[in-house]
Amino acid sequence: METYRTLLVIPDPAERTAAHAVLTDAGEQVVGEAATLAELEASFNDNSPEVVLLDATLLPMPQELRDLLHPAALVVVRSAEPDTETLLAITHSGAFATLTKPFTPEDAVAEIALAVMRNEDLLQCNAELDKVQTRLADRIVIEKAKGLLIQHEGLTEPEAFKRIHFAARKANRTMREVSDETVARFADGVGNA
Repeated sequence: METYRTLLVIPDPAERTAAHAVLTDAGEQVVGEAATLAELEASFNDNSPEVVLLDATLLPMPQELRDLLHPAALVVVRSAEPDTETLLAITHSGAFATLTKPFTPEDAVAEIALAVMRNEDLLQCNAELDKVQTRLADRIVIEKAKGLLIQHEGLTEPEAFKRIHFAARKANRTMREVSDETVARFADGVGNA
């Protein structure tokens, strides 16, 4: 069973102590505790947790704090019968799982594992999206440079591609870098790749 570095953020000291005991019984590593969102921010920076267990009474969180927590999986702890406002706050919190008070070690392990898995999936999707966006941005600049070579130097599309490709290989640079320079040269009225 994998365990995770967990930060507890529960205002009530008795509930925080009980949650700490349950998590410890579950084998989780509690790396810090906080009672407020301000304490959460300080403790998060000091402890670098993988999971934040946050009491629903502290919702909603400011966007800056949500962004800070982004690398960690968020699990919201709620009462057995939350009101509509609390449920809406949980929905908008970015949490990957919820635990109902009082929770058992088995519940904690299952929900924390679920939250971590969902968070890892999201991080992987974001990394893939970043790669795709970078490739698209590169492609746009390369196509623009090719278009300028075709327009101003009378090259065919394959010839323009080859010029950029071989210039990049010769200089041990990327086609994007060569294309950026080509576009800049034509913008300055100099021309030539």
